[in-house]
Amino acid sequence: MPNCDWGRPCDCLDCRTSTIRVLCPHCGFNNALSVIGYSTFSIDRKGVGGYDFTVPTGTKDLDCYCCSKVIPDVSYYDSYNEAICENNLKIHNNKLNGLVCDSCGAAEGENKGQGIHEVNLNKLDNELYCQTCIIDVGSKKIPDPSNENEKYIFQGETVKWILHKVKITCPTCRKKRWLKAENKWKKECKKCYLTS
Repeated sequence: MPNCDWGRPCDCLDCRTSTIRVLCPHCGFNNALSVIGYSTFSIDRKGVGGYDFTVPTGTKDLDCYCCSKVIPDVSYYDSYNEAICENNLKIHNNKLNGLVCDSCGAAEGENKGQGIHEVNLNKLDNELYCQTCIIDVGSKKIPDPSNENEKYIFQGETVKWILHKVKITCPTCRKKRWLKAENKWKKECKKCYLTS
């Protein structure tokens, strides 16, 4: 029971429309299709009203959005979902043009990961890597400059190690402590600073 109408049951076009995906057997393109359902208002046993949606049944032939070849006996649909199909076409063309991660195979513009981030490819040693793979590969290929007084982390966007933490000795109590690189101006430890 959708509630996009300020918390009330709603049967607007957006609520009645669902998206189905059909993979083209000829070119492998992921077609996104919109299906507009029918709504019926009903009241449950507790007296709360809401809409139930039913999708038309049956099959139709589909012309692939990418290669225009006919895909027979696709479940009923009303139209292409233009926004999703355009994005899928861009990703499909990137795959055909070789704009894919050499490590995991994700194409440029594709959504990847738990946070659903769009893949951006970076080049390292004439090979393309996505944001997550370049950190793994780059940290192995480029030596870590960390030592006993400095810790570095590998940054995928710039493809280099950046200073993350610095070990500073307190001039008063002579204790060593780790500070973030942007806080290395803090010479005294917290205890000495508060007592001075």
